Amino acid sequence: MRKWFLFYLLYSMGTVFMVSQTPTNALENNYKVTSTVIGKPMLLVAQRVNINKNNEKDIEFVNLVNQLDSLKVFTTKDRQIVDEISEMVYGYVHNRGFKEYEIDKVYDEDVEFFINGDSDMNVADNLVMFVKERRRISFFWNKQRYTTLTLELYGKNMDLKKLPLLVEKMGLPEELNRIVNLEEK
Repeated sequence: MRKWFLFYLLYSMGTVFMVSQTPTNALENNYKVTSTVIGKPMLLVAQRVNINKNNEKDIEFVNLVNQLDSLKVFTTKDRQIVDEISEMVYGYVHNRGFKEYEIDKVYDEDVEFFINGDSDMNVADNLVMFVKERRRISFFWNKQRYTTLTLELYGKNMDLKKLPLLVEKMGLPEELNRIVNLEEK
């Protein structure tokens, strides 16, 4: 009886840890990927830096940060890793039931937003932004260079129209500003 209880306890703990992981967690330790991971405690510190309580934009920023749980940004230029990240992102958002939104392609850059939350386009619990950029290098050779950027925001009832404040205050990628022009795909 004791063995079964121990087995059941270990099995249930293992499944809890596996469910709480996202596929991009494997990227955090990859030396070919630049990663930035910010948890809730660091977000709370960020909301206290250079904040004017009389400024409406600063108050909106503080309210937005209070809605966030974590923030992850991954970038790479390695072609093999770009393909792996693409597969990870598309598999993750498909399995979790994210809605796909797409911004028009600008030059050689594809920016896609995936939102998980209620049916309202302005509020979300989770957001994944995926940017895939292709640049043709034609100096002495004709080949393409790929760059990818993945941004993940986790929280509760985030106001998507206020996310550009994160770009302004925290220096996040400027592609996040395009979220105000979202259209369902």
